This record gives sequence, C-alpha cells and structure tokens, in this order.
Amino acid sequence: MIVKENSISVWLFVSVCFLSCEPEVVETGNLEERFIYIDNDTLDDVYYHQVTFDSLTTLVFENLTTVSNSIYFHECSNIKEVQFPNLVSVGNSDSDNPYFYFHGNDSLENILTPNLTKVFGYVYVNSNASLDASNILCSLGNVYPQKSTLDSCKNAFIQVTLNANDSTCFAATIHACNENDNDLDGIDNATDNCSDDFNPNQSDLDSDGIGDACDDDKDGDGILNASDNCPSQHNPNQLDSDEDGIGDVCQDLATIIIDDGTLEDIYYHQITYDIPTTLIFPNLTSVTNSVYFHQCLNIKEVQFPNLETVGNSDSSNPYLYFHENHSLENIMAPNLTDVFGYIYVNGNSSLDASKIFCSLENVYPYNPTLDSCRNAYIQVTLNANDETCFAASVHTCN
Repeated sequence: MIVKENSISVWLFVSVCFLSCEPEVVETGNLEERFIYIDNDTLDDVYYHQVTFDSLTTLVFENLTTVSNSIYFHECSNIKEVQFPNLVSVGNSDSDNPYFYFHGNDSLENILTPNLTKVFGYVYVNSNASLDASNILCSLGNVYPQKSTLDSCKNAFIQVTLNANDSTCFAATIHACNENDNDLDGIDNATDNCSDDFNPNQSDLDSDGIGDACDDDKDGDGILNASDNCPSQHNPNQLDSDEDGIGDVCQDLATIIIDDGTLEDIYYHQITYDIPTTLIFPNLTSVTNSVYFHQCLNIKEVQFPNLETVGNSDSSNPYLYFHENHSLENIMAPNLTDVFGYIYVNGNSSLDASKIFCSLENVYPYNPTLDSCRNAYIQVTLNANDETCFAASVHTCN
C-alpha cells in the first residue's frame, strides 16, 4: 500500500502504533477491549480498508480537528467505535476527492463526531450491521460539492442507512453545483465578498467589502497579513513590548487578583511573569507602609480601583515607588488621594505617566520623629511636553 504524506495508511498505522503507541487495554468480561489513541491534530486522509483487529477496538482521534481529504472505513473487523471528539470538517474546497465513508464494518457500533459541522464531497454510511445510524453526525450542518474544476463539479449527497422507523438526528443542507457560485460556498458570485475562495460565513473583519478569506490585510491596519504581528486585530503601530513577534494587542494575557482589603506593604522586586500580566487589588483601600515595584518583567498593568491612602503618620518608611518596570503600561488608582513619604515613578519605558494618579491631593512628609522628619517629594518622569494630571499639595516638615 502506498503511504500518503500526512495521512494514516492502514498498514503503517497497525505496524507502528501497535509496537510503539502502548494502546490502553480494558478488560470487559471475558473479552479484551482495546483503545488506541491517535494524537495528530490534522491529517490528509484517515484510511482503513479491510483491517482486522484481534479484539474489539475503539479508535480515538482525540486531537484531530480537520481532515483535508477523506475518512474511509471499509469492511473492517473488530472496530467497535471510532471517536473524533474535536473534528470540525472533512475535506475542503480544494480537496481532490473528499468524502466521509463507512461501509461494511460489521462490528461498528458508534461513530462519535459531536463537533463535525461540514463535509465536502459526500457522506456514505451503509451496511454497518451493528451501527444505529440514527445517533450519528448530529452536529452536521452542511455537505458541499466536490469541485476539482467547475466543469467537473459533482453534486454533494448523503446516503445513510437507518433502521426501520428511525430518522437521522442531523438537518444538513446539501449544496449543489452552481455555475454562478465559483467557490461553491452557497453565495452567488455577484454578492460573494470572496467569489473564488470558500467562505460561507462572509466574514469581513475590517468591513471593506473584501472577505477575510481573500483579503491581504484583513484587519485594515495597513500591514499585510504576512507581516502583521496581529493579523486579526487592528494595530498599525505594531507595538510588541516583549519583542516576541506577537503584537501587544493580541498577546496572551494573564490576570492575577489579590483580594486583601488592607496590606502593610506591596513589594515586587525583580519579579518576572511568563506572559504579560495585570495585577488587580480590587478590595484594597489602604497600604500601611509602602508600594514598591522595581525591575519587574511582564507586569503590564497594576490596578488599585479602591485604594485611597499609602502610608500614614506612624509608618516606618512609607512611599509609592515604580522604577524600571519596562513592560508596565498603566497604573490605575482612580481614588488615591493621600501618600506619605514620597512618590517616585521613573524609568518605566512603556508607561505614559501623564495619566496616572489623577486623583492625588496630598503627599505628606515621612516623620518617624520630629527630629528626623523628611520632606515629602514627587518625582514622576514624563514624556516630552506632557504634564501630570494631578495637582497635589506636597507638604513639608513643620
């Protein structure tokens, strides 16, 4: 048998998987029942022709989401069940000979495809003596024609043999060849926003009249998809703070919620997260002593939605300090009015400091004893020509 690239050939599968895949074996009464797991997430073909297993076997394609061409099971013995838990589509508009085919598999009791919505070519399920076909393909929505060229287009069809008085659980639309529908997606050329590319959903992210399936710049940000670090989100500045090739607007983000209502100190020194992270202190109204963030990586934002004060007149060393946190883009503290000691925000290269601490009213001296009182101060580094949004009173020792 010829082995196709990126496909499972029966003899290749049997010889390789039985020797090295260590299939899970489950005892059922006196009968040994085998489970074999195939972990590919995409395949060109799934092809089983006259294959015989030595005991009842369930095949589980646990990661498979697409099959580019066909699924074929013909006259196999001791295949009890075939499971495709994540399969979404079989074939596509460019497939050579797509189909979904189960015929003459006498041991077959079930075909599990809970997420399969579309098949190209045809569906043929017939003469599988143990199969109740009324419970299969329940999610199937569309069967599209096979079209090598429009001249050789073949209409889609479904043939599923049922038991007496049973009916199918799916209500699929069967599409026919149409000379006015080049890509056979069910949308006539005159209204199809990608008349030569299969796109029945007509998705058009940037609303420019060109469907995403054929739009070289589908998010409309002026950067071609091939070069865009976020091709599905508008980001003309291509900002990529961590220089990982993925733009900030579509970067995987983490959110960590710290739910304390009061803390003595918040202390983050040279902390690194794996992905950009937002820290949220939703219940915090006061910090007894200090807030300190120094040389941290992948902290994108720090939120204090209810924080009112940092330090107090009895604090040992109060301050609000953010220095050299190069991923930091925002500090949100919309209710912060009073800070004791000092405020130092400097060297945070991604931070626009003109938009922070807008509610700040007072900065009071650090005063452990009157003899050692230190005047309050604020040092916030701004971009050129920017100004702080707060008008705080900076108090001195008295």
